[in-house]
Amino acid sequence: SQLERALHSPHTTTQEAGEGGSADLSILTAAAAQLFQSTVMLDDAAVNSLLGALRDVSAKAARSMVGNGLQPGTPGQPPARLFALSRLVDVVLHNVNRMRALWELMEEHLMEVVVHENAQVRAAALEALDRAVCGGMAVCRQIEMDPSEQPFELTVLAPLDKLSSSEHEDVRQGCLRITNHMLQRSGEYLSIGWRQIIQLLTRTAGAHDQNVLVAQGFQSAQLMANDYLHIIPEDTLGLCVHMVAAFGAQKTDMNISLTAIGLMWNMADFFGRTINSLMKREPSSSEGGKADETKSAEELIVLEKEGAKDLEKAG
Repeated sequence: SQLERALHSPHTTTQEAGEGGSADLSILTAAAAQLFQSTVMLDDAAVNSLLGALRDVSAKAARSMVGNGLQPGTPGQPPARLFALSRLVDVVLHNVNRMRALWELMEEHLMEVVVHENAQVRAAALEALDRAVCGGMAVCRQIEMDPSEQPFELTVLAPLDKLSSSEHEDVRQGCLRITNHMLQRSGEYLSIGWRQIIQLLTRTAGAHDQNVLVAQGFQSAQLMANDYLHIIPEDTLGLCVHMVAAFGAQKTDMNISLTAIGLMWNMADFFGRTINSLMKREPSSSEGGKADETKSAEELIVLEKEGAKDLEKAG
């Protein structure tokens, strides 16, 4: 078959393949993609065995990159030998009907690799996690609810909360980058997960002397304030106000502070225009919610305007 010829072609192992080698590689790539897409037809035992094998191959590749001469802080493209890491995510995303059952194994491995000493390996893990979080969030409403487990939406977002306090700055930056990508691509699918994202960004605003982190976090905060206020649950809007105020109060970047003040005035105008619909909006119903954090629409307007005025005076 064409796949067998590609597998045995010498061009598949060289970087300087000719036109024939490129054609063979295209065939191989297409066949591989089709192979992992077809895992939806396998039974649970077979899929779990495949995931276990991919995890083992990925872990072995990561171990081979310990002390191999690459500097831990050297940026670069994710090494080709870590292909199994990406394929692991492919299998989970293709199997929407059993994603909840497969997610734990994938997440566990990604969280192991993302703390690797080699920056290239960490970058590959972050790229894979980016695809997993964005893909998982896009289909989370299709996942069957299980009363005995936490909502799948929170399961998808859990790695971001864990990585936000990583000892590696590139991982913390990657966490915020993934958060922003997720909001851009799948923000409309969020419901109870807003609280978790807002709390993560509020902590980021307090990252003293971390210009890059604060700037990255503010990109997501700005996106939420501009595009998503109409779908954020009412009992979480108060937290959103405090999040924007935290970026307004930070001293790392004056431009961000000024922009945050403008956002707060815009948010106050939004609350004023939509006060009737806000009163009817459903709460997030998250177990971690606290009654005293719930704000009525009128309270939000007052909170916004007073907060913006205080920040202007402080500036």
